Amino acid sequence: MACANKVSRNFVRNILNAGGMKGCIGIRTNQVLSIVMASIVLSAWLIGPQVIRASWGIIDDHDTLKMIGAGNHHLPLDQYFHVMFTQTEMGMIGHYLRFRPFYYPALLGEAVVWGDNVHLWYACRVGLLAIFIAGIWAAIARHLGIIVGLCVVLLVMRGSYWGDVWARLGPGEIYGAAGLGLWLVGLDGMFASTDNRFRNLSMLAVTVGTVMMVGSKETLFPFAGYSICVFAIAVYLRRDSLAAKIHLGLMLAYSAMTAAVIGLALSRAGEDFLGRPVGMVERVVQIVAPLTASVEKFVVPALLLLTLTAAFTRWRPAERADFRDSWLRPALVYSAGVVLLWSLYLSQYVGYDGQWPTGYRYDFPGLLAIPGFVVGSVMFLVAVSRPYPLLGRAIRGGAVAAALAIIVLSLKAIPFPLSNAVAENIGRTAKFQKMLGELTELAKKDPQQPIILRANGAWTYEKIVSVAVYLHNYYEVANPIAVRFYSDGSTDPKYISLGEAIRQWEQNGGRGQLVPFGSIAERAKSGCLSIGLDGPTEPGCSGGFEM
Repeated sequence: MACANKVSRNFVRNILNAGGMKGCIGIRTNQVLSIVMASIVLSAWLIGPQVIRASWGIIDDHDTLKMIGAGNHHLPLDQYFHVMFTQTEMGMIGHYLRFRPFYYPALLGEAVVWGDNVHLWYACRVGLLAIFIAGIWAAIARHLGIIVGLCVVLLVMRGSYWGDVWARLGPGEIYGAAGLGLWLVGLDGMFASTDNRFRNLSMLAVTVGTVMMVGSKETLFPFAGYSICVFAIAVYLRRDSLAAKIHLGLMLAYSAMTAAVIGLALSRAGEDFLGRPVGMVERVVQIVAPLTASVEKFVVPALLLLTLTAAFTRWRPAERADFRDSWLRPALVYSAGVVLLWSLYLSQYVGYDGQWPTGYRYDFPGLLAIPGFVVGSVMFLVAVSRPYPLLGRAIRGGAVAAALAIIVLSLKAIPFPLSNAVAENIGRTAKFQKMLGELTELAKKDPQQPIILRANGAWTYEKIVSVAVYLHNYYEVANPIAVRFYSDGSTDPKYISLGEAIRQWEQNGGRGQLVPFGSIAERAKSGCLSIGLDGPTEPGCSGGFEM
């Protein structure tokens, strides 16, 4: 039995070796450093202008300042856990329909370190994007070369949805993307290196990357399953590796905890956080609907490639290489990779109720499965062609030539969509804060003069909260702030509910920053300031600020 287990482990190890995990181009330390430096430069080129010129935005960013607290420039360290468990979903575990055990601890950690210095927040995003870029680039470069790696990075970063991720401060996808970069580098290093210390560091990168992804966005949960499988293989191959067993145990515990918490909340509510049914039938339908199109994207091309390479290998057997070595083992690794990418792609339809792709940040990471499939196919061709030196050189040369052409075309088609989104964010946030600054100057001349937020429609709900938080917490305005609601007549149940909430604020005040409109109505006749949200300002008031 022991002999059979050893043979089995050797077989799995040989499969990974033949599948491209060893014997490839390789990458030297100086090349890794070059990739890291180039990734920082590329990240700074894409989103760096925000570091100096962008400011806090009207959507989401106010939550950070609210958690920092009025009168504070940093979240006090002794308030870290209090805020986490009183102002975030972490205090409603098992009841709230979302559970992101990395996102809020990380966000509050940044609030402690960066505080209300928005430039440091944007600088941190440059670093996180660099981690994502370097992870993709380094993992591909070791197998296909630095030029092909750069080509893939440029193609990936041309995605139109990145503007909704990196031209903002708050999306969970920011941490998820950095986690994916760590995960890719760690996954490659786990099986590529023969050095135990490097393998242990690689396993740590996989674990940290998984925690970042799964703990930042629920639609990244499939990576928990992928990591469990990876660590299970590592434990199987290296029975004496305590590190592999520890990481496998951590992944199992973390995944089980996350699934249990979300499952408990869903069972209590009967619907997810978007109000959709959580029954098994609904989820199966969401997978079946896009199945045909996804088969055409992944399964059919993969089967065609496997068939053609198998036929070639049989027809032109190489010297000193049998069919199992030259084709079967690489084919097994390639097939496993296709299944992983296909499952990731389909999982996003389940996560977004079949309404996917969206063109926004929700397309991450699902749309990365397509370039991942192309890269995996090229790696498979390189692995299969190893017994045929001339063919192998032709495939590598063709890949490099195609990569160079794509790089040139990509750089000619600048600016990238992300760069355009960054420019828009700079203009939008600068205008928003300029308006608030001008309003603050007027308000502080007469602290008794009321400020009226005219809400032109129910969609202004978050803007009301945001403006009130900025004026009280960030600009320390003492003037009373009230809401005046004007319905847009929408019959959408969601908007009707939001409209009712705004009416309650108008009548009773709320959120800690708003006073009832009736309490300032008389004073407003003698003079008031007004902000028009999604429309005109309140008649009779000065200021004329429209957002």
